[in-house]
Amino acid sequence: AHEIKNPLQPIQMIVDQWEESHPEFAADATIVNQQIERIRGVLGQFRHFYDTSPLALEPLDIRTLVAEVAAARRLAFGEDISWVVREVKQLPEVLADKERLKETLEHLLNNACEAMPEGGLVQIGFGLLSEGNQLYIEISDSGNGMSPDTMKNLFMPFFTTKPKHTGLGLIVSRKHLTLHGGELQFASQEGIGTTATIRFPAKQASAKKSGAGAASR
Repeated sequence: AHEIKNPLQPIQMIVDQWEESHPEFAADATIVNQQIERIRGVLGQFRHFYDTSPLALEPLDIRTLVAEVAAARRLAFGEDISWVVREVKQLPEVLADKERLKETLEHLLNNACEAMPEGGLVQIGFGLLSEGNQLYIEISDSGNGMSPDTMKNLFMPFFTTKPKHTGLGLIVSRKHLTLHGGELQFASQEGIGTTATIRFPAKQASAKKSGAGAASR
């Protein structure tokens, strides 16, 4: 990954200079730059796949984090997709690694939106299970759903039904949740849609605020 990443910067600089001196090739330069960014994205997936660094735990309000990620996805995917977020009166703060959890939510929401290329509905719900000991987040789409064969291979490395994807995103997402003591599950029906469910311990942040910083260093 390091050896691939190093040449990208000079390549991009040369393309930018080429575009300035030959504006008639601006469209071609844009395509090259897009592919460079795609390569960087693939390298990022590999980096996360092999990341063994400890969790950087901090107290988080899950609803606030989901709202932040969902707002960005709304802008990215436009008005053809409708959003429903089922409100809950109160959820406990949890101790979690914000960046890893945010990346997981971004990936799942991207998948939901990409499953509806002609538009549809994304629904997000929250709740507590097991007498408040486990928190869940459900992300549902109204896309075409997945076949049984696709469901069987969801967590197989490099398996993907999308030509521009690496097939590592769900594996990385599941890894992030496993590190939190959680899990990632899917339910899908062809012609109806898919629901991704995140479950992880609803640890009260206030009980471990003093130890969270030490654990993250």
